[in-house]
Amino acid sequence: MRSEASTFTSSTQAQAKPVQRVQPRVPMYKIALTTALIASLLAAWSDSVSVVRSAVFYSALVAFYVLLNDCHQVWKHGNIVGRLTINFGIVFWFWLGALESAFSTPPFPTPERLYLGFSSVVPLSVVASGLICVNLFALMSEIGWQQIPQPKKIIDRLAGRVDPESVSWIDLIALGLVFLGWVPVIISYQGDMVTALHDMMRMRGGGRIGASRQAGLANHLHLLSLFGGALAVARSVLRLPGFIIARYLAAAICFPLIFLGSSRFNLAFLFLPALLILIAPVRHAFHWDRRRRIAFALTLVTAMLVLVQGAVRTIGFGETQQRRQSSITQTLTSGWFGHDHFGALLIAIDLVDASGGYFMEPVAPFFVTHFVPRQIWRDKPYPVSWKKYNEAVTRGHNFNVTPSITGQYFMNWGYVGVAYIGLLIGWLARCCETWFAGLEIRNQLMSATVAGLMLAFIFLSFRFFYPLYFAYPLFAFIAYIGLTRKARLA
Repeated sequence: MRSEASTFTSSTQAQAKPVQRVQPRVPMYKIALTTALIASLLAAWSDSVSVVRSAVFYSALVAFYVLLNDCHQVWKHGNIVGRLTINFGIVFWFWLGALESAFSTPPFPTPERLYLGFSSVVPLSVVASGLICVNLFALMSEIGWQQIPQPKKIIDRLAGRVDPESVSWIDLIALGLVFLGWVPVIISYQGDMVTALHDMMRMRGGGRIGASRQAGLANHLHLLSLFGGALAVARSVLRLPGFIIARYLAAAICFPLIFLGSSRFNLAFLFLPALLILIAPVRHAFHWDRRRRIAFALTLVTAMLVLVQGAVRTIGFGETQQRRQSSITQTLTSGWFGHDHFGALLIAIDLVDASGGYFMEPVAPFFVTHFVPRQIWRDKPYPVSWKKYNEAVTRGHNFNVTPSITGQYFMNWGYVGVAYIGLLIGWLARCCETWFAGLEIRNQLMSATVAGLMLAFIFLSFRFFYPLYFAYPLFAFIAYIGLTRKARLA
């Protein structure tokens, strides 16, 4: 009888050659992005609404050109999944909101009604500074993606591990990880799952606990659970051999925990790895035509789920009368709300003047201190710039806000900070592509899932570059190291 591991030989694991990457043609990217940056610099010298609005339109047009060209290349060949993630993030998080603001009546209305720094509209000088930030970030991320060398030996060592030999065991691992996320719920409700599910169905109006709402051990178990769910979704989508019922059960058990937890970024972390793996430069059993059809379908499903979750998370599924009174337009608007971070960037720019200068607060140390338990360091520091931003925008109300990655670095270091983080994000995205390129999907799916979570972290970091999001790929990587093994040499 043929064993589960017999499909993959040791020599294949150790000596398989990387995917032949189709080198994307990008000579016009830097030129186009540079002209957009020049247009935003010219807008800074003008006090005309028409000029600033034209600069917004032209900059967005360049961003859409770059994104559509990436989409075309991915549709034909795949591979450039890192650059596609960045350029889609720039359009989604910044330019859609900028266009909406530019063509509102009046143009550039205040993005947050509670923020007192603006009257009814944003000053044109602040808008022009926002345009410079986004265009500078886009240009620098392209340079970081193209020009900064990759630490290939380090990436090869991190990625060069293989899944357990028993493919059925992988599905059982995913199922076991998913169950970890339900442990805090079971403990909190003392096994009363009927009450627990009833509270979770109310989402943000729910009871004592929900997905990722508690700090400490409960949240850490949730992170491991999401890795198991993302692995199960990827194995289901790719139809790899193994314990099929276990992987479907893992995905089914993980989904309500994530969806009813109300956080859209959790839902993105669940589905994005599978989507990115489909179009990444890894060695697949599926033909490219089949992969891109599945990727397109999965994109539609993920977008629909994110939209629905955003629309219902405030009232949940318990208030039936209130949901009946909501129109389709209101539902779609509620689901879409929250993507615009161009307005958040404008507030961050204005806060620099209101605070008397840049905060000059490095972000890197927080990627260490964040993971120190409060029991050990009760008064561990948090970013002062983020605290000031939250206080100015929420004014004591209970909702979370993020200044955008460009606003975050502008508040601390000005345009130099924006250029730096653009270079870093572009380089990290290319590192993920390099990680993907050396993988064989049949026996390195755990590694591919970690790389997918890292790219998802990059995309979601456009809201805020912080260890809260980095914890997802970090804990997945820790589990990956513990559950996989080094490839044996032939």
